Amino acid sequence: MKDVVKLLLISSLLIFSFFVACEKTEEEEHPLVGTWTMTNMEQTSTYIADANLTTIGKAKGDTLASGTMIWAQFSAMGVSATVILKDDETFTLTGNLPLASDTLGVAPTIVPLNDQGTWVAAEDLSTLLIDGQLYDIGGVLTLDDQDNPTVISMTYSEASPDTVVLPVDVNQDGIPDMYLPDVPIVEHATTTLGFTK
Repeated sequence: MKDVVKLLLISSLLIFSFFVACEKTEEEEHPLVGTWTMTNMEQTSTYIADANLTTIGKAKGDTLASGTMIWAQFSAMGVSATVILKDDETFTLTGNLPLASDTLGVAPTIVPLNDQGTWVAAEDLSTLLIDGQLYDIGGVLTLDDQDNPTVISMTYSEASPDTVVLPVDVNQDGIPDMYLPDVPIVEHATTTLGFTK
Protein backbone atom coordinates (compact mmCIF):
# COMPACT_ATOMS: atom_id res chain seq x y z
CA MET A 1 0.00 0.00 0.00
CA LYS A 2 2.88 2.36 0.84
CA ASP A 3 4.30 1.83 -2.66
CA VAL A 4 0.96 2.74 -4.25
CA VAL A 5 0.71 5.91 -2.14
CA LYS A 6 4.31 6.83 -3.06
CA LEU A 7 3.59 6.20 -6.73
CA LEU A 8 0.42 8.33 -6.58
CA LEU A 9 2.27 11.12 -4.77
CA ILE A 10 5.16 11.10 -7.27
CA SER A 11 2.70 10.99 -10.19
CA SER A 12 0.74 13.90 -8.73
CA LEU A 13 3.93 15.94 -8.25
CA LEU A 14 5.03 15.24 -11.82
CA ILE A 15 1.64 16.25 -13.23
CA PHE A 16 1.61 19.40 -11.07
CA SER A 17 5.17 20.27 -12.16
CA PHE A 18 4.21 19.78 -15.81
CA PHE A 19 1.25 22.19 -15.54
CA VAL A 20 3.31 24.76 -13.64
CA ALA A 21 6.06 24.53 -16.28
CA CYS A 22 3.49 24.96 -19.07
CA GLU A 23 1.95 28.00 -17.36
CA LYS A 24 5.38 29.51 -16.73
CA THR A 25 6.37 29.04 -20.39
CA GLU A 26 3.18 30.75 -21.54
CA GLU A 27 3.68 33.61 -19.08
CA GLU A 28 7.29 34.16 -20.12
CA GLU A 29 6.58 34.82 -23.81
CA HIS A 30 7.09 38.51 -24.32
CA PRO A 31 4.02 40.37 -25.63
CA LEU A 32 6.09 41.87 -28.48
CA VAL A 33 7.14 38.47 -29.83
CA GLY A 34 5.67 37.87 -33.27
CA THR A 35 5.62 39.04 -36.87
CA TRP A 36 5.04 42.77 -37.38
CA THR A 37 4.19 44.45 -40.70
CA MET A 38 4.99 48.12 -41.26
CA THR A 39 1.86 50.27 -41.53
CA ASN A 40 3.28 53.74 -40.92
CA MET A 41 6.45 55.76 -41.44
CA GLU A 42 6.78 59.48 -40.95
CA GLN A 43 10.00 61.45 -40.82
CA THR A 44 10.73 65.11 -40.20
CA SER A 45 14.28 66.27 -40.91
CA THR A 46 16.11 69.55 -40.46
CA TYR A 47 19.53 70.04 -42.04
CA ILE A 48 21.86 72.39 -40.16
CA ALA A 49 25.11 73.80 -41.63
CA ASP A 50 28.10 72.35 -39.81
CA ALA A 51 30.51 74.92 -41.24
CA ASN A 52 30.45 78.50 -42.52
CA LEU A 53 29.26 78.58 -46.15
CA THR A 54 30.46 82.03 -47.17
CA THR A 55 29.71 81.50 -50.87
CA ILE A 56 25.98 81.45 -50.12
CA GLY A 57 25.94 83.60 -46.99
CA LYS A 58 25.19 80.83 -44.49
CA ALA A 59 26.90 80.46 -41.14
CA LYS A 60 27.54 77.35 -39.11
CA GLY A 61 24.30 76.53 -37.29
CA ASP A 62 21.99 77.98 -39.97
CA THR A 63 19.13 75.83 -41.25
CA LEU A 64 19.76 74.82 -44.86
CA ALA A 65 16.58 72.81 -45.46
CA SER A 66 13.81 70.96 -43.67
CA GLY A 67 10.86 68.81 -44.55
CA THR A 68 8.50 66.00 -43.62
CA MET A 69 7.58 62.82 -45.47
CA ILE A 70 4.45 60.93 -44.42
CA TRP A 71 3.37 57.30 -44.84
CA ALA A 72 1.33 57.99 -47.98
CA GLN A 73 4.51 59.22 -49.70
CA PHE A 74 6.71 56.39 -48.41
CA SER A 75 4.07 53.80 -49.24
CA ALA A 76 3.62 55.17 -52.79
CA MET A 77 7.38 54.81 -53.27
CA GLY A 78 7.21 51.12 -52.32
CA VAL A 79 8.44 51.25 -48.72
CA SER A 80 7.52 48.11 -46.80
CA ALA A 81 8.98 46.02 -44.00
CA THR A 82 8.33 42.93 -41.93
CA VAL A 83 10.02 42.50 -38.56
CA ILE A 84 10.01 39.22 -36.68
CA LEU A 85 10.72 39.68 -32.97
CA LYS A 86 11.73 36.34 -31.49
CA ASP A 87 11.41 35.17 -27.89
CA ASP A 88 15.21 34.88 -27.56
CA GLU A 89 15.39 38.68 -28.10
CA THR A 90 16.73 38.40 -31.64
CA PHE A 91 15.03 39.83 -34.71
CA THR A 92 15.01 39.67 -38.48
CA LEU A 93 13.89 42.48 -40.78
CA THR A 94 13.11 42.23 -44.48
CA GLY A 95 11.73 44.92 -46.71
CA ASN A 96 12.15 47.80 -49.10
CA LEU A 97 13.40 50.80 -47.17
CA PRO A 98 14.39 54.37 -48.06
CA LEU A 99 18.01 55.33 -48.58
CA ALA A 100 18.50 59.09 -48.39
CA SER A 101 19.87 60.89 -51.43
CA ASP A 102 23.24 62.63 -51.22
CA THR A 103 21.52 65.72 -52.66
CA LEU A 104 19.18 67.68 -50.40
CA GLY A 105 15.66 67.94 -51.80
CA VAL A 106 15.89 64.75 -53.87
CA ALA A 107 13.58 61.87 -52.92
CA PRO A 108 15.18 58.83 -51.31
CA THR A 109 15.90 55.67 -53.26
CA ILE A 110 14.02 52.55 -52.15
CA VAL A 111 16.30 49.54 -51.75
CA PRO A 112 15.68 45.95 -50.64
CA LEU A 113 17.31 45.39 -47.26
CA ASN A 114 17.65 42.55 -44.78
CA ASP A 115 18.85 42.99 -41.23
CA GLN A 116 19.15 40.95 -38.08
CA GLY A 117 20.30 41.46 -34.54
CA THR A 118 18.92 41.80 -31.04
CA TRP A 119 16.08 43.71 -29.42
CA VAL A 120 15.15 44.69 -25.89
CA ALA A 121 12.10 46.44 -24.48
CA ALA A 122 11.72 48.19 -21.15
CA GLU A 123 9.84 46.13 -18.57
CA ASP A 124 6.89 48.55 -18.76
CA LEU A 125 7.05 48.47 -22.60
CA SER A 126 7.68 52.22 -22.73
CA THR A 127 10.78 51.91 -24.94
CA LEU A 128 12.22 49.55 -27.53
CA LEU A 129 15.84 49.21 -28.69
CA ILE A 130 16.72 47.48 -31.97
CA ASP A 131 20.42 46.66 -32.40
CA GLY A 132 20.97 45.32 -35.90
CA GLN A 133 23.82 44.99 -38.33
CA LEU A 134 22.43 47.90 -40.40
CA TYR A 135 20.01 49.65 -38.05
CA ASP A 136 20.50 50.73 -34.45
CA ILE A 137 17.39 52.53 -33.27
CA GLY A 138 15.72 53.04 -29.95
CA GLY A 139 12.75 55.09 -28.96
CA VAL A 140 9.48 55.60 -27.19
CA LEU A 141 7.02 52.77 -27.72
CA THR A 142 3.22 53.00 -27.69
CA LEU A 143 0.91 49.99 -27.88
CA ASP A 144 -2.80 49.46 -28.42
CA ASP A 145 -2.88 46.83 -25.64
CA GLN A 146 -0.21 46.38 -22.95
CA ASP A 147 -0.81 42.63 -22.53
CA ASN A 148 -1.56 41.57 -26.08
CA PRO A 149 -0.54 44.32 -28.52
CA THR A 150 -1.51 44.10 -32.18
CA VAL A 151 -0.55 47.68 -33.11
CA ILE A 152 2.67 49.37 -32.01
CA SER A 153 4.33 52.67 -32.78
CA MET A 154 7.90 53.73 -32.06
CA THR A 155 9.20 57.30 -32.19
CA TYR A 156 12.87 58.17 -32.05
CA SER A 157 15.08 61.19 -32.73
CA GLU A 158 18.69 61.37 -33.78
CA ALA A 159 21.26 63.92 -34.87
CA SER A 160 23.90 62.69 -37.29
CA PRO A 161 26.71 64.48 -39.13
CA ASP A 162 27.00 63.97 -42.87
CA THR A 163 28.09 65.66 -46.08
CA VAL A 164 25.59 66.44 -48.81
CA VAL A 165 25.27 68.11 -52.17
CA LEU A 166 23.41 71.37 -51.56
CA PRO A 167 21.29 72.81 -54.40
CA VAL A 168 21.34 76.62 -54.35
CA ASP A 169 18.67 78.75 -56.00
CA VAL A 170 20.54 82.06 -56.33
CA ASN A 171 17.93 83.95 -58.38
CA GLN A 172 14.98 82.52 -56.37
CA ASP A 173 13.12 81.13 -59.40
CA GLY A 174 12.54 77.70 -57.85
CA ILE A 175 15.26 76.03 -59.96
CA PRO A 176 18.74 75.40 -58.52
CA ASP A 177 21.44 77.50 -60.22
CA MET A 178 24.37 75.61 -58.71
CA TYR A 179 25.19 72.64 -56.53
CA LEU A 180 27.70 72.83 -53.70
CA PRO A 181 29.38 69.44 -53.15
CA ASP A 182 30.57 68.01 -49.81
CA VAL A 183 28.68 70.46 -47.60
CA PRO A 184 29.05 69.40 -43.93
CA ILE A 185 25.68 69.23 -42.20
CA VAL A 186 24.05 67.79 -39.12
CA GLU A 187 20.72 66.13 -39.83
CA HIS A 188 18.22 66.31 -36.98
CA ALA A 189 15.49 63.73 -37.68
CA THR A 190 12.44 62.52 -35.82
CA THR A 191 10.94 59.29 -37.13
CA THR A 192 7.76 57.44 -36.24
CA LEU A 193 7.37 53.81 -37.32
CA GLY A 194 4.10 51.91 -37.00
CA PHE A 195 3.58 48.13 -37.17
CA THR A 196 0.63 45.74 -37.02
CA LYS A 197 0.79 42.12 -35.86
